Formats: sequence, structure tokens, C-alpha cells
Amino acid sequence: MRLPGVLGGFLGVDVFFVLSGYLTASITLSGRFTFRQFMMRRLRRLWPLLLVVSAGFAILLHLDPAEFLPGAMFLGNFAALPTGGPLVHTWTIGAELQFYAAVAALALALDRPAFRAVCATLFLTVTAARIGLALSDEWRLGFYSPVSHSSGLFLGAALATLPLDHLRSPRVVFSASAAACIAAFVFARFATAAALVIWISIAEIASAGMIAAAVRDLGAFGAFLRSPPMRGVGVLSFGLYLWHYPIAIAARGSLDPATAFALTTCASLVLAAFSYRLIEAPFRTGSRPLPEGFARHALPVLRRRLENRPRMLARERGKRRPSPAAPR
Repeated sequence: MRLPGVLGGFLGVDVFFVLSGYLTASITLSGRFTFRQFMMRRLRRLWPLLLVVSAGFAILLHLDPAEFLPGAMFLGNFAALPTGGPLVHTWTIGAELQFYAAVAALALALDRPAFRAVCATLFLTVTAARIGLALSDEWRLGFYSPVSHSSGLFLGAALATLPLDHLRSPRVVFSASAAACIAAFVFARFATAAALVIWISIAEIASAGMIAAAVRDLGAFGAFLRSPPMRGVGVLSFGLYLWHYPIAIAARGSLDPATAFALTTCASLVLAAFSYRLIEAPFRTGSRPLPEGFARHALPVLRRRLENRPRMLARERGKRRPSPAAPR
């Protein structure tokens, strides 16, 4: 979703990565879990809606398997390197699940100081890899690869180990961090070396500053986050993210930026609300398995689409082939 006049919206991923790293590490450092329990809860949270959205757009848009299967299997951050498409945004979900597995294993194996040291080292290593790829003109690899764009997750995890209650002047820290983050969103440009070298790191560090300050003293910002509309957005956030990108791609092709933004926002909210009620909430709580209607109807349709795809492509090539000239 592209807000008119703000070209750095892609940095929202980095803000979310830092927050997710902080929250995930805060949970795992409690030590009250098993690896299997932790991963099963994350899979129940992510996989049902991811499968429904991936299969739905694959059927609707006649997607090639390479455009949706890796993302549906949490491997989108590998498959996004050579391909794009309306489901390319699922690369972040793959990065999230891979991080969940890594941080849970680290939390079970290490004490808090060692966990902090490993996460800080991984943050610096991944950041250095991203900068190196940017300087080598490997922008796509630098943006999508897990070895170059998971630094925010590890920064957030390291932040969760620090005694943030002793932070001085939290409101000053929050204001300065928010200003830096806004500047990054305004001035950053997608698919540039500067985005990899400068703006992603600024967004990550600024996000860490805002989180540290918010933990110490939320103030008016905390009241805003606790308001019913913002809590509702938080509940629907996963559905909003999954639905918004394919809709935005379609809207941008035929509408002006402001109208496309409004349509994408409204349509994503409606679909996220319905999918949360019908798919996310029931499956997360274990009250029922994946809806039978999806398994009974959507999966056979998807299979037929994949089986018929070679014939459809051959037909399309035949239509584009110029007809032979008439004999004289």
C-alpha cells in the first residue's frame, strides 16, 4: 500500500521486524515453553490464512506455481529473489517463521547474556552483509535474502534483554527516534543502494529507540495505542498485510494514487475482518480445523488450474502468433 507522497513505505517491514523481534524474544526468554509448542502456536497463527490467500489469488490470477507455492511454504524470502508477482510480499512471513525457530532454539540453549551477545552479533553481521551486497549492486539479493534482511529481528531480540526501566529521558528518545523514522519514510527510495546502506538501518535503530522509550514511559502515545481503533488494527494486522498487496497492485494499475490508497485500505479492512472471524480466530484457538469448504472446493479448483496451465499458456501463445500472409 503506497501512501501518496511517501515513497519509503517499504520500510514498514523493518519497523515491524524490530517490534516482532522484541516481542518474540520477550516471550521465549521467559523459558516457559517447549520448542514444539512454540512453533505450533506460530503455525496455527500464520499458516491457515496464508494458505487461503495464496490459493485464492493463485486461482483468481492464474499464477504460476513459482509465484505462490514458496510463499505458502514460508520460503518466500528465497523465491522472491528471481521472481516477483502479487504475492511477493509473503517473503516477510517466511523470514518471520525462520526467525521464530532460530530465536526459540537460542533461548532454550543460552542464558540471557549469551543470547544478547549472539543476537547483537547476528544484527551486525546481517547489516554488514546487506551493505556489502548494496555496494556490489546486488539490490534484490540485499533486500529479500534472509542473510541480509533479518537484522531488525535480531536487533529487537537483543533489545528485549536490556534493562529498559533505567532509560533516561524516554520522551526525548521517543521523539528523536520517531522523527528519524518519519524522515526515512519520506526520503527513502525503493530499489536503491541508499535504501540498503542507510535507510533500512535508520528505520531499524529508530524503531528500537521508540520501543525502548515506550516500554519506559508510554504517555499519550500509549493511550493512543490502547484505544479501541488501534487495538482493532492490531488484531487484524496479519490479515491486513496479506490482503493489501495484491489489491494495491491491481488498484495502482487503473486508479490515481489517492483513490488507489483509499480503495486498498477499505477493501483490506473488510477482507481482514472477515478472514479473522472465519479463519484466523477459529484455527488459532483450535475450535475447529481449516474450514471444510476450503478443502472441499478451493483445493480441487487449484489442482485443476495447475494441471491446465500448460494448455492455457499454449493457447495464449497461439493467439499471439501472427497469422501467415494470404497467398497471392
